Amino acid sequence: MSPLAVITAIILGSAVAIGFGLCTVWFLAFWLQNESKQLANELVRMPLYCGLFALLSTISAYALIGLFKQRPWRWWAQGAMWTTVASIGWMAWSR
Repeated sequence: MSPLAVITAIILGSAVAIGFGLCTVWFLAFWLQNESKQLANELVRMPLYCGLFALLSTISAYALIGLFKQRPWRWWAQGAMWTTVASIGWMAWSR
């Protein structure tokens, strides 16, 4: 397995774990929003980040498959994955 495939697999696993965690917190905050005003305020951005990490998971899965099977579109998938990683990072740190 190439080093790029290892890094792509790490990004895929991290994106799935973070996305699952965010969606679980979103679900719990939705049910408990009447308990705390701060939880209600946090619900605004949670769907966006859940969707972004689901998108990153999907793109990185395609990028990993492309690398494993040596598909000609694998570099496009890698570019899309790194662009998505950079976009999520920029969105998170710009706030």
